Amino acid sequence: MNTTTPCRIRAALAAATSLAVLMLATPTIASAQDLSYDTRTTAEGMMVRNGASGSQVFQAGHGQFSNGSVRIDYTESAIPSGFTATGHYMIMKKGSGTTVFVDPSKREYVEIDMADLAKAGVDAQKMVGGMVKTETSGITAKAENLGAGESIEGYTTVKYRMSYGYTTRMSVMGRTTETVMTSTSDIWVAPQLDGAMTPDSRTSASGSGSMADLTAELTKAWAQVPKGVILRSVTVTHSSTNGRARNLTRTTVVSNIKRGSINPSVFNIPAGYTKTDMLSAMSGQRPTR
Repeated sequence: MNTTTPCRIRAALAAATSLAVLMLATPTIASAQDLSYDTRTTAEGMMVRNGASGSQVFQAGHGQFSNGSVRIDYTESAIPSGFTATGHYMIMKKGSGTTVFVDPSKREYVEIDMADLAKAGVDAQKMVGGMVKTETSGITAKAENLGAGESIEGYTTVKYRMSYGYTTRMSVMGRTTETVMTSTSDIWVAPQLDGAMTPDSRTSASGSGSMADLTAELTKAWAQVPKGVILRSVTVTHSSTNGRARNLTRTTVVSNIKRGSINPSVFNIPAGYTKTDMLSAMSGQRPTR
């Protein structure tokens, strides 16, 4: 513990939180229809490469949906290592309850379920010897129906505004930081693709303590949103840590939607790949600052 700095401790805990958010945002497909698509997320106001700021590609990928399973290949990523690095891909198979992240360059994969995610939080606390205390308060989440949205990719849409907020106090080795977080997302949902994504699947993460409370509030909010695929989203996030403010605008667009037969083999882990543990994979997930 003598070589562990407060910054490194906070970074490790932040990685666990980032994974939880990722799993909240990742769609689970629950439809028999076969679809493929491209997705592109840009971010503005967040330093992701070489200390630069401004609008940059945060993540781009190609998705395949078939019979309730999904695979997303990450073709571009601002995260140079970790689960969603360029060249990696993610698989969620219908009925499995797990998410698999595959690294072809290392011929390795990480399999994550909700029990693993909760255990990671416990293990992170053990790593820092109980010297970290986190309290979260003021959790809110709501959904607003904004009416009809414009046509996207030939599909009519309905528009919703999703928002949440909370305050977190983290004490590390006698130093306390307080972060106030608010996030608002405008989403365009295509009901014609009913069954390809359900509101319940968008809040599939679970956890202990405040994460469980946030998940519960988000689940209630998403229950008000009709089934369908989110073809566009614009999310504005404001955070303030000990008075230092940061703003991030993230835009995700789904395009090139095609119907067609998907080979079931794309959802299988290749033979000869080695399974690695989640914490080892997470330790390398550090965006360039």
